[in-house]
Amino acid sequence: MAGHPVVPTGYTPIYSNAAYQILAYVLESMTGKSYQTLLSEDLLQPLGLTQFSYSVLNASTGIIPSVEYWELNAGGETP
Repeated sequence: MAGHPVVPTGYTPIYSNAAYQILAYVLESMTGKSYQTLLSEDLLQPLGLTQFSYSVLNASTGIIPSVEYWELNAGGETP
């Protein structure tokens, strides 16, 4: 079920999970590397960020207790 856009196109920046997923697919196609590899090599490592994960973490590692979908696996849209 699709709804109307939240704001008119070009009116203001807005976060979109779908847009980031499409961007990941485009980058993977252009470079031949996985999005995880690109993100790690080109952003996280140069910034010195060492504690990150691409997989669903165990609920015990979260800071929000008892969230029922913390361990949800959403395929390509899993954070």
